[in-house]
Amino acid sequence: MNIKLFKGAMMALLSFALLSSCVEPEPPAPEPNFPTAITQVMAAGDEVVLAVNPNYDATISLPAELVSYYWINVAGQPAYSYNVKANTSFEIRIHTTDVDYFEAVPSCDVTMTMNGVSKVIATLSRSTIERSFTLYAANYVDGAFVKEDGKYVYSKVESLDLQQTSTTEFTLPVKVESNFDWNISYPEWIASDATSTGVAGTTEFVLVSNLIKLPLKGDSQKIKVQDGTQEITSANITIGAIDGVLEVNINENNLNFNAEGAYKAMGDAIDSPVYANMTSTQNANAFAIGKSADGWYETSYASWVTVTIDEWSGDDMIQTRLVEVKVAKNEGDAREALLFILPESIANKEGFDPFIELFNSDGTEVLPEYAQYAYAISQDGVSSETSWGYITPSSTPEAMQEVGTSFVKEDASHWLSSNFKSCDIYTLTYSKEWSYEEAELQFSKPYDSVVIYNYDVAKVNSPEDYWVTFNGYASNSKGRVYMDPDACTEYGKEAFVEFRDAEGKSLAVIHCIYNESAVIGGSALVSFAFPDYVKNATIERVTEGDLFDQFYYEYNTGDTQVYQLTYTAPDAEVIMPLLNVPAFTNIIYHSDDDAQWLGCEQQGATQVIITMGGSTAKQGAIIFKDTWMNTVVLICTLAL
Repeated sequence: MNIKLFKGAMMALLSFALLSSCVEPEPPAPEPNFPTAITQVMAAGDEVVLAVNPNYDATISLPAELVSYYWINVAGQPAYSYNVKANTSFEIRIHTTDVDYFEAVPSCDVTMTMNGVSKVIATLSRSTIERSFTLYAANYVDGAFVKEDGKYVYSKVESLDLQQTSTTEFTLPVKVESNFDWNISYPEWIASDATSTGVAGTTEFVLVSNLIKLPLKGDSQKIKVQDGTQEITSANITIGAIDGVLEVNINENNLNFNAEGAYKAMGDAIDSPVYANMTSTQNANAFAIGKSADGWYETSYASWVTVTIDEWSGDDMIQTRLVEVKVAKNEGDAREALLFILPESIANKEGFDPFIELFNSDGTEVLPEYAQYAYAISQDGVSSETSWGYITPSSTPEAMQEVGTSFVKEDASHWLSSNFKSCDIYTLTYSKEWSYEEAELQFSKPYDSVVIYNYDVAKVNSPEDYWVTFNGYASNSKGRVYMDPDACTEYGKEAFVEFRDAEGKSLAVIHCIYNESAVIGGSALVSFAFPDYVKNATIERVTEGDLFDQFYYEYNTGDTQVYQLTYTAPDAEVIMPLLNVPAFTNIIYHSDDDAQWLGCEQQGATQVIITMGGSTAKQGAIIFKDTWMNTVVLICTLAL
């Protein structure tokens, strides 16, 4: 071995080794600088801003399947990832939907990836809200739903109560405020087309009853409010009973028939039954109970009155049926009965006995709670039509008196008998413009001609233009006298109507009188016992005007008279107020308030003292009754 060469090599190696020991090692690569991770709950429509400054090129991303809930806003467009250059400060904007959620939706991890390393820099979730559902019902006052400016006025309610808005229908306007889409299932007695679904917001609709499924005794059920199949809340819905429903449409409350059985409408005898429309449930009933000669109601139905109700048909729970009332021919005295038309709630009540339940204990008067269901029936007797002679009135004296009509057959000594050589002389008095309504006249045989005379018994040349006229019909076997007092220009409102046969012979003469002051139906029933000594009080009969209309038509039972008793000072200053009155069985007050300030002290069978308490002007009424008949309405006025 060449020693020199060896040494040289060694020196070279040593020099290299020394040189190498002087070079510094390469530093390690820096760690990715991830931002501090956050956790945040986002409300509807929220935005979360993430500030990043990556030291490597970075990608910000969220799960693609969650982009319908969360997304990265890239220049106004939704994305699920975004690239950021290294050493660039940038704000990542993450949005969520503006939809409110009732249930939790998936949370979202926002991931940042740099230099092959990934890390969650934000965990996002969505807030939830509770479902709300508020019910409102339209205000119902005095039988009607309240409206303002054509819109229903609502109040917040916890339950729904349908109102009976007609004889056959129950309704209720409803408003719903909710924050979710809802659905409701109703009871079968709600119409099938009722609004059962709605969207979030405000919904208004009207619930209407189903006429076929109405519950007889009413019903209350719970309705469920659902979001899809999930029950959210509930409420009660109620409908009233229908077995008390009754509406009767009948011509008159007092049904008058002649002895032959013909119905007398407005004084005209009509050879026909009386018909009424009855709207009710199926087991409502109609029947007649007779009145005895002693004034009490028999314990059996009136056999001379036949009441027939049309058959029930169809499925409607409330129907309108025809009620027919007819009477048999009467061959005896006049007679009376009461027609009752009762709702099912009364007529079909278990153990119901009309003779016990409808009348007072002695059977002479209908109890007040049932008076609205009673209609008077009267029939003329044979004896009432045999003594009139050539002319017979179609109406009863009571019916004529009701409209201010009087028809009297005079005896043979009447002064007209010598003028007209006729034994049939009559006096016809009208006290009201409508008195003719109950003044139809029937003739025993047809007349041939009619002659009109003035007050001085002078023949009227133009009878068609005179203030008194006669209208004949039914082949001159019936007719009616008309009087127009406003057209009378003569000294007195009197005239004469003569009926002649074909030979010109006088058959009958009617003395016609129009007298607004005439007392029809007898003398006054009420008066002061000592009129010359009375002070601070007056009594007068009322036959027309607002007061008469108010009280007469409410309390008249055929021959009722109306009076006004006025005190112009307190009771203590009224001198000799003792009143003569007809015999009475009891009294009633027009209202409960009247019973508080009016008093009636009986002073024997036919005398009373009326007291009026108070210090301010008032008006009320006391009704005097004889069994079930109202004889007198006494209007009491305190005029201080």
